[in-house]
Amino acid sequence: MLRYLQVKHLAVIDEVELEFDGGMTVFTGETGAGKSILIEALGLALGDRAESSMVRAGCEQASISAIFDPLPDTAFATLLEQHGIEREEELVIKRQVGSDGRSRAFVNGSPVPLTVLRAIGERLADIHGQHEHHSLLRRDAQRGLLDEFGHHEQLLDAVGSAHARLRVLQQRLVQLEGASGNAEGEADLLRYQVSELKALQPTPEGIAALEEEHRRLANAGRLAEGCGQILDLLSDAEDNAQVMADRAAREVNALARLDARFAEVAAMLEAASIQLGEAALWLRHYAGGMDADPERVEQIEQRLAALHDLARKHRVPAPELPAQLARLEQRLYELEHGAELREQVRRDLETALQEYDEAATRLHEARVQTAKKLAAAVTRNMHELGMPGGKFAVGVESPGAAARTAHGSDRVEFEVTANPGQPMRPLNKVASGGELSRISLAIQVLSAKGKRVPSFVFDEVDVGIGGRVAEIVGRMLRDLGGDGQVLCVTHLPQVAALGHQHIRIEKAVDDGTTRIEASSLGSEARVEELARMLGGVTITKQTVAHARAMLEASATG
Repeated sequence: MLRYLQVKHLAVIDEVELEFDGGMTVFTGETGAGKSILIEALGLALGDRAESSMVRAGCEQASISAIFDPLPDTAFATLLEQHGIEREEELVIKRQVGSDGRSRAFVNGSPVPLTVLRAIGERLADIHGQHEHHSLLRRDAQRGLLDEFGHHEQLLDAVGSAHARLRVLQQRLVQLEGASGNAEGEADLLRYQVSELKALQPTPEGIAALEEEHRRLANAGRLAEGCGQILDLLSDAEDNAQVMADRAAREVNALARLDARFAEVAAMLEAASIQLGEAALWLRHYAGGMDADPERVEQIEQRLAALHDLARKHRVPAPELPAQLARLEQRLYELEHGAELREQVRRDLETALQEYDEAATRLHEARVQTAKKLAAAVTRNMHELGMPGGKFAVGVESPGAAARTAHGSDRVEFEVTANPGQPMRPLNKVASGGELSRISLAIQVLSAKGKRVPSFVFDEVDVGIGGRVAEIVGRMLRDLGGDGQVLCVTHLPQVAALGHQHIRIEKAVDDGTTRIEASSLGSEARVEELARMLGGVTITKQTVAHARAMLEASATG
């Protein structure tokens, strides 16, 4: 779970540091104080997209540092290992966002791309935004939530793999059928091109060796002249390098008789003299073996010219001619054996369709069973949230072969009625914003319970709720944090009173500059904050007493 969060130069935040415990942590403050900015900061640490406009005005960069408890499971350890991230006692994430729009991320000190950070973040926390109910109106989001609730990951993987194989075979069949139109004419051309390429027997190594040999033979004169000049410097001239090294060695040996420390230098010079002699010997051997061969040069040039002419003809670099030959041979084989290849692909396609339908059927059956459980659970939550006559249902229909997709053949739709006697209607047809908020919260709490992450974040998901229902919402969130961690931005005192930890966000203005401050509240400060949330502008003794009673009730309840 999240243990520490530091935010610098993000939006109106100058610098904020917070420490967290398990259970339920609530964030409160006046409207516009910047509570949701902390949630945005955490989202950035978990891999959300960043924009330069997020950086505080006048600053070059915003940075977010977050420390989590590492997950104990093997899969998470493997994820870190795959990306070269050291596993340590803490998981330290740092995200930097520049005013130029550039973003960098680090996990335990190792730089990681955003895709990797997001993959890690998805395992650490689940963030439910204050506009989450909008996404729940989409059928794809409803299908995804149903699958998450039912833990259908393995079934989805099987369907996805079967669908991918199906697509490959379908495309292959289209390719083979399209090639059968002018097969004979294309085959004749390919036979000629393959024969022409085979006659030259191109290989990447052979082409490189030819070019190197041509370069050496074409520059034989320059190479011989250079060898002679270097030999003069090393051994042939009167004052050559080897003579000078030998002389220096004798002088140092003489000094070594006076100071033993010179012996090391003498050994170096003797070794240098031996190396110079070996270098001169190699050069002499090389120069002696050089033989200008105009006929060989002409042969190489003709072969290289032929190779480059073919490369231009096929519009590929010369070293890629072997690969081009392999492609043409493959294409020729397909044309010459088109009928049998098409028949084989059709048989494979028939098998793949059967495998897909079987996998999709298993997923459909699991979805139907999960839909019943999800519908019953959401209906119970709706009753608790002040909708006693409400009812929730999950429709799972399978249109069949026409709807084969990577996520199955089902059409999933959430349906709801808020009042007894009213017909079930699609969730996206619910008119009341308040009803939609409560239904969304009922679904989100269940969705969170179904996910295997240690931390859950709720950003003002209790909008449109009040009174007795607000306390029920708070108890739902507190219960969710019982075995893990819940972070909740709320404007409801009934919810705030149920937090195990309470953080107040305040906006301040210094010298015309706006910044926000965050502080963890003790018991008396919590009473004051709850009284503010209850009483508005005027806070009376009764309001304070009410706030104190709410806190005491949350501690005993």
